[in-house]
Amino acid sequence: MLKQYSDLQNKIENSSWLGKEMLPIGETFSSAFGSGQVWFTQQTEIQYLQNFSETPFQDLLKGEDELTDLIKACSLLFLESCYSINSAYNSEKYSNLQNAAYQKLKTTEINESETSFYRRTLNVYNEVLNLPVLAEQIPPMDGGKPTSVYLQRLRSRYDQEKSSLLSWLSSQLKKLKTLAGKARRRLYGKTYRARKALEEMESPTQSLPSGGELNFAPVPVGHRASIQVTTEVLSQIASWFITVWTGGMNATLLQGLSHCAASIAAKFFQSDGAELARYLGAHFLRATQQALPRILGRTGTGTTAWNVLITFAPVILMAAILIVMAIRQNRETQLGEWLYVFGIKSDETEQPDFSISQVVQESELSLRRKLLDLAGELLDYTGRSYPRLLGFITDKKNGTEEVGLALDLTNLTTPVSLPQSEGHQLFEQLEPRTQLDWGETQQLPPMPVTPNPNPPPPDLPINRDPTPPF
Repeated sequence: MLKQYSDLQNKIENSSWLGKEMLPIGETFSSAFGSGQVWFTQQTEIQYLQNFSETPFQDLLKGEDELTDLIKACSLLFLESCYSINSAYNSEKYSNLQNAAYQKLKTTEINESETSFYRRTLNVYNEVLNLPVLAEQIPPMDGGKPTSVYLQRLRSRYDQEKSSLLSWLSSQLKKLKTLAGKARRRLYGKTYRARKALEEMESPTQSLPSGGELNFAPVPVGHRASIQVTTEVLSQIASWFITVWTGGMNATLLQGLSHCAASIAAKFFQSDGAELARYLGAHFLRATQQALPRILGRTGTGTTAWNVLITFAPVILMAAILIVMAIRQNRETQLGEWLYVFGIKSDETEQPDFSISQVVQESELSLRRKLLDLAGELLDYTGRSYPRLLGFITDKKNGTEEVGLALDLTNLTTPVSLPQSEGHQLFEQLEPRTQLDWGETQQLPPMPVTPNPNPPPPDLPINRDPTPPF
């Protein structure tokens, strides 16, 4: 996954974006990119969400096979989004960035990829996360970092940047006295721009009003895809995450941060919504500029938006990562319609215990959940533990079973995806032992297993699926 992002990684020099000292990458990026999954799973904000067992967050983490690479990719896209939003924020070409964003959108073509991304994003909002219900289930986090902590960090960044610029200017002015000719003129130009930048740096002149209440209603899926709707929904999801973790903030500032997260997700899936999110993020940050410290580099380039986004990096990046994970696992897939679970016994020459279920075509995340449920049912029914528990999602095409996904389920809390070749080979060895001809058999025979000494009462069905599981 990371190979396609090597060009972005090459833009980091000396812990700065593009090697520019005024664009430091920050501690959050360094930790996330350096440690990946370890950094992510240790965040108290992520652990908080996982405490709610009836929500999808545990399944999301279990279903992501390339979590470290995904985190590193999102981290690089975060820096790219910060830079593009900062550039739009500084733009003198557009006085109204929101209008500019929608004007650019008019010339954007809705292709098949955008349509798929639109459907998947809305399905994540409505079904996978079910945000209208989730927002009622999970309250704001106690003991997290409130917005005031991040704003204090932003003020500290302002003080640090101003002090650094003043120190540099002081040293260069001393050096200027020792120079003559072209060298003196060149350094004089640099110190002149630095002095102007120092004069223009200023503390906030207003305070941010408190945030309003967020409302999450189901979003109907239209007949025609809309990049604008996709971007707004991505921003809505990110707004909910950020609000839960920070306890709430000014609505306009929240929109600026959430559109940065939306930009990351759109870039990951190569959607043109990234450009819309970029301009909208800059628009909302501009709308709060009187309440933000004005920060400039020594060349006079504004870095206010960059510093705001880098300061709020933890919540922006975590929100974007969760959104990308949910959409990835909600891919429109043709994995299959048959679920198999095999319990391999210590003596591998013995007939394995197995369970089979038929399902309709669903998202990968949904199929993974049902496979785990089927494995749990098998364990409950047999009362055994197995040296190895294997799960397969297959589809019958042209008279043969094709494996769409193979999982090692020996540890149900951490399923492991198997390489396609290994999964296919294992299924070819195990499937004949079911001794079923799916083309002719109407009534499935029982699985030959030793009965559980403490079976469930007969009036409680083992599997509520119309198709018997064994």
